[in-house]
Formats: sequence, structure tokens, C-alpha cells
Amino acid sequence: MRVHLGHLRKQAVVVIAAVLVPLTALSPAPSPTFAASDADPTWNGGSPAFVTPPTEVHPVAQVVTADGGVDAVGFDFAPGLVGPVVVRFTSAGTVDGSFGNSGIVHILPLNSFASDTIMNASDAALQPTSGKLLVVGLRNSGGWAVARVNANGSPDPTFGGGTGQAYASDNAFGTFDGFQMSGSPRLKVLADGSMLLAEFVRDAGGTFDIAVVKLDAAGAHVNAFGSNGIAVTEIPGAMANTTGTMGGIAVDALGRIVVTGTAPTQAAQTLIARWMGDGKPDPAFGTNGLVLDPQTPDVCGGDVAIDSTNRIDVTCGGGLSNSRRPLASARRYAASDGSVDTSFGVDGTASVPAAPLSSGARGSARATRIAVDGDKVVIAGQISDEDYFLPNDSATDAAVWRFTAGGQVDRSFGASGGIVRDDLRLIDVVAALTISSGGKVSMLAEGSGGLGAPTLELFRNVPATVVAEPSFNPTSAPERLLDTRIGAGAPIGKVQAGTVLPVHVTGVAGVPDSAVAVALNVTATEPQSAGYLTVYPCGQVPPVASNLNVEADETIPNLVISRIGTGGNVCIVGNVTTHVLADITGWYGAKSDLHPLAAPSRKIDTRIGLGGPVGKIGGATVAKLAQTGELASLDKLDEVVLNVTVTDPVAAGFITVYDCGQPRPLASNLNYTKGQTIPNLVVTRMHQFVAGQGFVDSQRLNAGQVCFYASTPTDLIVDLEATLDVGSAQRPLAVPARLLDTRVPVGAPAGPLAAGSVLRLHVAGVAGVATDAPAVVLNVTVTDPSSPGYVTVFPCGQAPPVASNLNFVADETIPNLVIARVGAGGDVCFVSNASLQLVADLAEWYPSVS
Repeated sequence: MRVHLGHLRKQAVVVIAAVLVPLTALSPAPSPTFAASDADPTWNGGSPAFVTPPTEVHPVAQVVTADGGVDAVGFDFAPGLVGPVVVRFTSAGTVDGSFGNSGIVHILPLNSFASDTIMNASDAALQPTSGKLLVVGLRNSGGWAVARVNANGSPDPTFGGGTGQAYASDNAFGTFDGFQMSGSPRLKVLADGSMLLAEFVRDAGGTFDIAVVKLDAAGAHVNAFGSNGIAVTEIPGAMANTTGTMGGIAVDALGRIVVTGTAPTQAAQTLIARWMGDGKPDPAFGTNGLVLDPQTPDVCGGDVAIDSTNRIDVTCGGGLSNSRRPLASARRYAASDGSVDTSFGVDGTASVPAAPLSSGARGSARATRIAVDGDKVVIAGQISDEDYFLPNDSATDAAVWRFTAGGQVDRSFGASGGIVRDDLRLIDVVAALTISSGGKVSMLAEGSGGLGAPTLELFRNVPATVVAEPSFNPTSAPERLLDTRIGAGAPIGKVQAGTVLPVHVTGVAGVPDSAVAVALNVTATEPQSAGYLTVYPCGQVPPVASNLNVEADETIPNLVISRIGTGGNVCIVGNVTTHVLADITGWYGAKSDLHPLAAPSRKIDTRIGLGGPVGKIGGATVAKLAQTGELASLDKLDEVVLNVTVTDPVAAGFITVYDCGQPRPLASNLNYTKGQTIPNLVVTRMHQFVAGQGFVDSQRLNAGQVCFYASTPTDLIVDLEATLDVGSAQRPLAVPARLLDTRVPVGAPAGPLAAGSVLRLHVAGVAGVATDAPAVVLNVTVTDPSSPGYVTVFPCGQAPPVASNLNFVADETIPNLVIARVGAGGDVCFVSNASLQLVADLAEWYPSVS
């Protein structure tokens, strides 16, 4: 059927939320940013503890004592007060005046630039064997120095060379002449009191390598470690006189040493090195003990933590260009060989969703520190300040977030997954993070700007535990709410053209009164003429959009996600008289991650040259969704919801929708016949949104764009309906995964599914789906049916419900997007009343808790 332009303008085909209503129609999940803090009332009355001028402390590390006090370590650049400094706080969050000079100790002689002086501080730790504080920094003469401090703050003369300091320098390693130590070394103290110091070292050729030095508990070199006391791993591609950025150091349960950072190479790369306990490179890890990961959207390696199974978690999110705001993230690497653990987060990275700012922009965040809390991951850093937002992201608040074991934002933590602490300084950034008994979270931060010089500040939080609400709640099985053929949910008889039909959705099928939106499979059958149906929240004016387009006497379904309107109802209206059926598959609560547009936004129409040149796509001609409008302003998108419509194809074929940064998958989203007009709802990944900048690799420049491939020439219409940010609860696949195709045996024996027989498809643990995932999103396609009929998708272990997901006629090929609850054995079941071939492509899945 040829459709006039005027008619297709009304054919938005899918309404995810009410069109022409405010963006708050389906409220996005409350962001963990700018939320009320869960402050520890026993710590300085719930307020941060500060160091006041004239001291100008740049904090680097903290040691939380057994009684809840804190030794905060940094370095001081105030006039007359140069060098490492320790500030002691009591368990009540006040400066301990009995320590040093009114609670502050400068470790070395002030303004002394002698060769044996530590001129800064970069890390600190408590030595378990002596119970004393160790502070590491860069030595004036080159190399690294460690100072040990007595309980009263004085240098410990029994340590090192009698001055309270031990040194690691190039002069100590005769076989490594030409090495010069530099930068900001990191410190790890072992149970026997020995110390590991990690940093980049420069060799005789001027390039930097990664190294670890081991000192014993008294500060002497352990020559049996590595080669003469130093373990060095060369960095392929390192550039002369270009140093990397140190991240952190950790030791796993097997005694293996892990060091992270950013490699000193031309293109920023995450660096992870692992050595055995004796200082020899771990041959099973990466290449010769080194992993260089260039694939991260934001540079990682800022800090490291190792969980109980020896997996390696590192922080991500650095200062990139303003065209692409970074997100605070954690990336996980496998304990076995250092490969990316793609079961964590999305493709191995868990990210905090970008927060909307008062300016309308999307906020950025940066993770600087990481810790593990049982099976969960905690990151801390800084986030753009809503009140003081500047274009270069220079106004920030200190923040901490927690991820679940699977890499989701843990919304049982703090306020929707995070805590933001704003003490009214223009810039706050977390320098140290400690998780202590009782779940207390201590953050040592640097505050500066607006209120004078940089200062040290300590936040103590006791996050409240709340019941986390899933982003999407699937019903136990599809349930029929409406069938005008038999008088279910409405009087018997076709809905007349122009008549508004309310459908009550709250209080039925487990949908609570607090639900804000529902997922419905809506079917039109026996229409008297060609036309369309629109689904929208009752109480609103019907939008200029539609969900289903029908031909006379046709039966066609489509998945609809609609906001719930007045009275707990959604309304259906059309310009054609027809029977209508509606089956509910789930509901969305107030914390849904879905961000619907105020109205569907047409992005592509090949008939008029919108979004590209005029003319049909097909074969080598691929349409692309441009990064403009809503897509340009909502950077760091992970997924988009699109309504894709084909019209006037020259021959039968199919459409595949996919991330342009990925190879075209073996999957289809829409099947059509010659001259047909047919829509389908599509969810697709938009990972690594770059706004045309930030990468030189052409494939990654394409990432963030959506491509549309047509097997035969056809006109294409694409409407953007909704977006989801990186860090949302839904888990979109990088490319759809074909789980079932009865034509070739994939997921089932080859051959048509017999009428009345039940086909089980295993989905739990497949293609990255969690074993406890409650629901999956499948694009289900019927082909070669022997007679008219329907297919029902339902959780295995239950009787097939009185509901349907696809309706078809004989020999038709037709798809529909299905949200299916996972049933017994981790399986989804299919049944049909006709013999047919069945194809199912996995698009995304929902975690058990968001």
C-alpha cells in the first residue's frame, strides 16, 4: 500500500510515553547525584571536618584507626610549611590537639630541600607490625622515600637510615644504572610489615616502564625480589620522555602484585601490570604480565581494588574534551589472564548515569578512588555541581557511589545509589576512600576555589539501606486486560472510529497504584478499513502519533509502552472501527530508567531527505541516525528506543538496526513484503557516544550512531521515542544475539514448530544474560505459517496464558518486540496454534534489582 506523506506524519507508530506532555510524564530514575547525604551524625555533627588556613593541604591518603579516628596525609605548600603533613582527627571528627602542633605534624624539616628530604606525599598506610604510620613521597634527589611516624607524630629513628626514612633510588640497583625514579609512588604494606612501592621509571633510552620496589619492615631493600630488589615491566609503545599517570597498587589473595595506571603511550591506554610475589612478571596475565586496554570509552586505571575472587576493579572517568562528558565508572578484569570481564556492567564497565543539570546539560563525573565492600564495588570522586556548573566542569562536589556485584548502580545505597557532599567549595574531589566496620564510608577530599586555598576535608557517611526498586517489573505472565470480541475490559463490539476507550491497568496483574507506565501488547483485528490506533495516558489530549497501522480485515500487534493516566487508565483511540486486544507484560515504577521524549522526534524519512539524501536505502546504501537534536544534547547514551517503519519496498526483505561501531549482526528487526507498510518497535545500543571527537579509529567514530540496513530497496521512516543513559538498569547487548531459528537448528531442532507444541528456549546465562535475570527483550519473528494464527511467549513452568504476542496470516513473515519473563530453568516458552518457523533475537535483558 502506498501511504501519503500526510498520513505517515501521523504514523509515529509507537508511543512510549504521552506525546505533547512534559518530560516528567514518565519520570526518570532519581539520579544519585545532588541527593540528600546520609551523613554520620557522630562525625562532627554530620558535617565535614576541615583543616583551616594557614595550612594549605593537598590530601593524598587516609588511615582509619580502630577507634574510628583518621590520620589524614597530604603535602603542604603554604609559606614556611613545605612537605608531607599528617593531620589527626578523633573519632568524633574533631582535630586531635594532642597530636603534634595542634593536631598537625610536618614530617620533615620545613623548607628543607636537602637531598634526603621528601618533597611531597603521594600515599600512606599503617604498618601492622609496628602500628605506625608510613608515608611515601618523591625524594628531592630522585627516587622515592618512605617515612615512618611515631604515635606522637615524630620521626621514628629506628626506621631506615636512622632519620626515620628509607630510600629507593637508582643508586641502589647496580644492574639498573640509568633508571631514574619519578612521579608519585604508591604504597602497599604487607602483613609482615614489608612494603611495596610502585611507580613509573625512566630507562636509559628515555622511555618509562612500570616498576615495583620491595623494602623489608625496617626499610631495607629486599634484594631477592625481582632483580636486585626491583621488578620492572617494559611498556610497548612507550614514548620518550612521556610519563604515565600512576593509579594504585594492590595484592591479591595469592600474593600477586597488581599495579594500575595510564600508559605513557601516544593514545591513552589503561595499564595493568601483575607480578608474582617474588617480583617476576606473571606469565598468565596479559602479555608478559602486562595488560594495555585501549578500548575503554574513558581512560581507566586511576585506582585499583581486588575482590574476594581476585578479580581486578579499576576506576574510570578522566577529563576529556567538553564534547563528551566523562562518567564515573569502574572496569573489571578477570583474575585468570587480565581479560575484560564482560559480565560486569556493560562490556565490563559499570557507570554512573549522567545527571541532568539545571542548565539542561548532562553532568560529568570522575572516579578517583575505588574499594570493594563484600561483593559490591564502591567508587568515589567528583561530580559536576548543579548550582555552580561551568562549561569546563570545574565546579564539582565530592561523591561516592556503589555498584552491585553485577555492575549496576546499587539503588539500595544512599539516595538512589550515591551520596553527594557539597561543603560550598567550588571544587571538591575525593583523594582517599575507606569502607570501615558498620558500613561507614570515609572520604578524604580536597576542597578549593571560591573560599580560598586548597584545604583538606573529611566526610563520614552511613548510607541508609533502602529497598531497591527494579526499573522494570514483568508480570508473572502476559495477562489479557482487553478483548472487545468477548467483552473483556470493555463492552462487546468493535471500538468505533473516534471513540476513546479507557483501559484500567492499576490494581490488576500485580500493577500497583504507584506505577507510572505499563508495557502492553496491543492488537487490532478485523478493522473495517485502513487506519491507525493511538495509545496514550487518559486525561491527556490524544497525541499526533499512532501505535498501530492497519489494513482492512488485517490482524496486527505492536508492543506499546505508555504512561498511566488519570484513574489508573490508559486510553486507546483510532480513526478506524476495529476490535482491540491488549495484553499486559509489565510495569514501570517511579525509578524507571526510561527517558521518553516529550513527543516522538522524526529523525529519518528517506522520501523527503530527512536525516540523509532522498531515496530508498538498500544493499550498500545504509541510513544512519545523525547525532543531532536530542541525541547531541544527551551525550553518553547507551540505548535508544526507535519506531522503525518501512513503506513502499520494491521487493520482500528485512531491516537490521545496529550500532554503527559494531559489525552488522545476523539478526533482523523488521520483515516486509513488496509494497507493504509495516512498523516495529526497536531498542538498540548507542554505546561510546563521542559527538564526532575523541577517537581516531574510524570504527569508534561511528560508535554512538545507529545504522539501518535494508536487504532490498525501501523507504524508511525512523522516530526517536526514548533514550537510556549509560548506567541504566536495562542491559542492552552490543549487537542482538540470535538465540532461536528453527529453520537452521539454532536453539531448537530444525523444522517447523508444530501447532500446539511448546518450544523451550534457554536464556539465563546465555549471551551475557545474568542467571537470575527476571526478564528479557526478544525480537520474535514468525515465518512460513501454515495457516492464520498467533504465537504466545510466556515463562516456562506455567500454563500458556490467554494472551498473544504475534498474529499472522498464512505464509506471512512478521516480527514483534516481546518483553518476556524468564521461567523455570531459566527458559522462555513459545506456543502457537499453527505450524510455523520461529526466529528470536535477544536485544536486552533486565537485572533482578536495579
